[in-house]
Amino acid sequence: MQRQTKPTAVNAILPAKQERSREKRDRLLRAGADTFALKGYDETRISDIATAANLSVGTFYQRFKDKRTFFDALNEDFVLHASHEIELFFAEIDSGCTARQLLKGFIKMSRDFITQNVGFIRAMLTLAPRENEIIDPLIVTDQLAADLLEAELLKRKLIKPGELRTGQVYFACGVMKKTLVVMANNESGLYRADEDKTIDELIEVIAAYLSVKT
Repeated sequence: MQRQTKPTAVNAILPAKQERSREKRDRLLRAGADTFALKGYDETRISDIATAANLSVGTFYQRFKDKRTFFDALNEDFVLHASHEIELFFAEIDSGCTARQLLKGFIKMSRDFITQNVGFIRAMLTLAPRENEIIDPLIVTDQLAADLLEAELLKRKLIKPGELRTGQVYFACGVMKKTLVVMANNESGLYRADEDKTIDELIEVIAAYLSVKT
């Protein structure tokens, strides 16, 4: 069969359609994240998301089955974004920094991501009692952060192979992140997520728990 030397009219226009479709999907996701953060999961309606994205409800249903599957798509996007931030931090960390600087940068990176996404995380936690798997993204990102932090500590000889219990770094990362989530959702009390003294205290807690000298 003779090979076509140029695309047909249908093939030529398809990429543009795909690009427009992707652009609308991304608009819906951005609008959805903002709307869930503002109203919570239960109070958010599909029409709210469509209006915030300046698109029709019909456009929403062309891309998502219902609000729950849309939230799943947001969760997936959340994981990709969080994973990218974690991997970027460890890729760019100064090899000559001290143990304290390493932990401070790690906690600050985690804090910044949590505070930037606190509304969506709040919506996620609201849904969690009914659907446990909704917090799986938090577990996935905690594990990634723990694996990379442990590898960095080993590389810098701040801990020795086999010195820590299995899951100990994961537990430390989880406690740190959950503490920051609680603080970001509640600004009362002696410590706030956006204060430097909070990061300093978390450094002491993690360093002592992992036996890392700072």
